[in-house]
Amino acid sequence: MSLPNAESQLQAHLGDWFVDSDWQPALHAVMEAEGDVDKASAAVDSLHKAAVARSGLKLKIPARKIPRVKPQQSLLVKEDLISKVELLKSHNCIFGDVPTSVAVTWLNPAQPGCPRLSE
Repeated sequence: MSLPNAESQLQAHLGDWFVDSDWQPALHAVMEAEGDVDKASAAVDSLHKAAVARSGLKLKIPARKIPRVKPQQSLLVKEDLISKVELLKSHNCIFGDVPTSVAVTWLNPAQPGCPRLSE
């Protein structure tokens, strides 16, 4: 891969976070290695150690946003879970006391005669 191609791909991947001057030492070290993987790896390791030793350096990885479940959805899921547990109990697929919605984490009704919960 050519240097301009590597720079453009880095810029496309990092977007607004790409700062050319931050990447020049690493790109230069890899390009100087000219296909020698060990030499390139050693150069990048050296840059890594220098970056880690630099005071004030902080890595920020943006957290992945996970949509929160709305309270109404939570209630509907809980009611559906309770009805499924009662269905399994009525088909003798649960022995003993019926577990509470908190205690039920995974049901596998793959027993003969047990209904499918996805119906």
